[in-house]
Amino acid sequence: MLWRITLSTPHCEVGPAKPEETALQESAGRSAGRMPLVGPFPETGTMTDRRLPLIAFAAPVFLRKMLVQWKYGEIVPGGCGAVPNRHPNGADILFFPDFEKSKAEVEELRAELSMLILEHDELIHVECRNIETQYMLEIGSLEYKMYELECDVMRLKRKAELLRANADRPEKTALPDIEKRLDTEFAEYEEKLSERLAQINEALEHSRGRLPTEEEAGELKELYRKIVLALHPDLNPGLGEEKVKLFRHAAEAYKNGNLRHLRVIGNMVAEPALSREKPDAFRHLKEEKERLAELVGGMKERIARIKSEFPYSMKAFLQNPERVEARKAERNAMIEQLKDLRARYAEKIRQLQG
Repeated sequence: MLWRITLSTPHCEVGPAKPEETALQESAGRSAGRMPLVGPFPETGTMTDRRLPLIAFAAPVFLRKMLVQWKYGEIVPGGCGAVPNRHPNGADILFFPDFEKSKAEVEELRAELSMLILEHDELIHVECRNIETQYMLEIGSLEYKMYELECDVMRLKRKAELLRANADRPEKTALPDIEKRLDTEFAEYEEKLSERLAQINEALEHSRGRLPTEEEAGELKELYRKIVLALHPDLNPGLGEEKVKLFRHAAEAYKNGNLRHLRVIGNMVAEPALSREKPDAFRHLKEEKERLAELVGGMKERIARIKSEFPYSMKAFLQNPERVEARKAERNAMIEQLKDLRARYAEKIRQLQG
């Protein structure tokens, strides 16, 4: 029977090896770094429960020189070859030398994910918002006027059609009923007009706000990243509802550039909580590594999508004054054409109504 030892300071789990671990040990042989221990072990348990102190769990070379003391036994030199790799019960001990490596990889993934979350939120709450505000003030107001005129033209055209059809009917439809029908048919266009107007109003509100100084912007980012590391649900699964709510407040403060609120929340999480020991630390590290890697991939995809869509896609355009002026000229020309078309349809309707 093979035994497995999962190293996790200050505990070291001992239990029967899994089938895949047994296969790994058999293929690796003595080079896998098996470590002999003295004394009978239960089927499961921890070394600390058996009062079997281990000094460190770092490199296999150090472990070969380490002394292992059993509660009722003698001090026995451990190491591959120094003592047979089977204890008196006839069970081999399987040691995982990659624990520290996996632990470091998990920390690297946590750091990478925290930076990606910061980049994502910076894009959404700061950069894209500023780009959209600039676009709305430069071009958006003209495009709103264009769309409003297009809706007017389409409605007048449809009204002219209904009036012509009404003139050929024995029973005439009252004009208020025609207007109600037009209201129903063009409700979706009116809703889109309202949405665009709301965007213009939001841009105007945002443009009137005070932009943070370079020093304040740096502090906002630094505080927010610290809060992300401590409270973001993706980096800290299993957080309580109140802590998740606190993170939402932090995200809102970051979005609005509220440095005072972010400082308050940052002070609350200044000292990161100590990580709790897992009953199976090596398995937990493997699962956490897979979970974080998936989140990193997903966050990279979201960032790429944001950068490919409006408003971020307008960033390079807005940085070119000549292109901006050319776009303005195009929009103004279209507005004049639509005004002329609207006047023509209005004249036709007057003629149809006699």
